[in-house]
Amino acid sequence: MKEIIDKIIQTELEAQKQGKRLEQQEQEFRKSLDKEIEAYREEKMEQAKQRVRKVEEAETKILKEQIEKIEAKYNRKMVQLETKFQENRENYLQTLFSRITGGEKHA
Repeated sequence: MKEIIDKIIQTELEAQKQGKRLEQQEQEFRKSLDKEIEAYREEKMEQAKQRVRKVEEAETKILKEQIEKIEAKYNRKMVQLETKFQENRENYLQTLFSRITGGEKHA
């Protein structure tokens, strides 16, 4: 009878040890899983940041091109205005002089 009780106690102790090992393995697995999840999350965040940077770079490039086109158009218009002014400078000055001195009456 004592042998049976000893065997039961030994089996119970082994079961408790096995249960503790399983709990420890479960905790290690959860820690490992948490680390993998965090690493995956960080990887996806970095990928998202890279995509955002690429979009920002593309948008910046487009905006710079648009600004360059607008500046080129502005510069062409300024050259046209300057050219027209130089071509008609004497007429503008004569008209202005006449208006100031009362040489011509305009409505």
